[in-house]
Amino acid sequence: MSLNNFSFFSCLLPRPRRWERKWGTGDTGPSQSNATFSINYTVPAKADLNNNFETLREMHEQALDAVLEQDSVDSSQSTSQTATPRSVSSQSHPISDIWRQPLFDMASAESLLKTFKSMVNYLPFIVFPDDSSVSYLAATKPFTLLAILTVASGSNMVQKHALYDDEFRKALGLKYVSGGEKSLELLQGVLIYCAWYPFHLRPKNGQLVQCLRIAADLIRDLDLDQDFLEIPDPLGRKVTDDELDRIRAYLAYLYLVSTYIVVWRGERDLPTNRPPWATTAIDILEHNAQVDGDYTLVALVRQSSLISDASKVINEEGQTVQASRPILADLEQQHQELQNSMSHLMESGTSK
Repeated sequence: MSLNNFSFFSCLLPRPRRWERKWGTGDTGPSQSNATFSINYTVPAKADLNNNFETLREMHEQALDAVLEQDSVDSSQSTSQTATPRSVSSQSHPISDIWRQPLFDMASAESLLKTFKSMVNYLPFIVFPDDSSVSYLAATKPFTLLAILTVASGSNMVQKHALYDDEFRKALGLKYVSGGEKSLELLQGVLIYCAWYPFHLRPKNGQLVQCLRIAADLIRDLDLDQDFLEIPDPLGRKVTDDELDRIRAYLAYLYLVSTYIVVWRGERDLPTNRPPWATTAIDILEHNAQVDGDYTLVALVRQSSLISDASKVINEEGQTVQASRPILADLEQQHQELQNSMSHLMESGTSK
């Protein structure tokens, strides 16, 4: 993605605050004796970028200037022409090479991770061991961890939440726009942000729909909206853990989009077509469920689909009450069947 597209992120990446330059040595509030850590996520280098770190740093600075100063797009374009890559590299470089990272308080982060583990039960599309620590996630899924800390800190001090939030947006801009990254971890991080960030406090700023559009692009880039298993009988073989993670992410996206469309702004902003593969993906996850959360996710997606269908019937132009009644009655029956199946599932789970 070209640097010109960074204007898309003008509302995602805020201008640096004055206090932002002061907390680079630690999180807000901890004593000097507390352990700290940094989140070392990477930015993939594009094929036409210079392997020289200095050139890469300059190009990122130009991109960030275009984001933080909306009126500097033209100057950024002209300056970018002076940066002539001298070699080609496809390797990823740590973000610490090009961006000064803050240090986070370890004890605070562990508390936020514990908070998120209770939050995720309401949309369980992320599965990790119960004993997963901040250190483990920082080493294996750093961007996912950053998203977790961002949303879990929403109920804490405003300054602490802004610390994580600003860092998340900067990382997203660098990884998605500058680096052109297309990974499952990036998608999971964006979905976490979409699911739990308090967008409802500022419903008119458009951040939620823009983040959902990013998720939609990643879904397409990763081919998750298609039958990526490519087997005649998807229920006839055991699905791998990676394939299940991809299905969970896709179903979480479907749930978030259908919920957004019903609750917020209808069908103006996001694609609403649900391919036949969606139904198959739901069945695959139910058939290969590894944790109780998989059954919860299946029920949530099916429930949101019924609500979305009912909303379309009710709001369809020219639809009479008499014509809509049998359709709504059928949807109500499906809803009741879903409720009964979930009740049976919960009873069988508690009896184990």
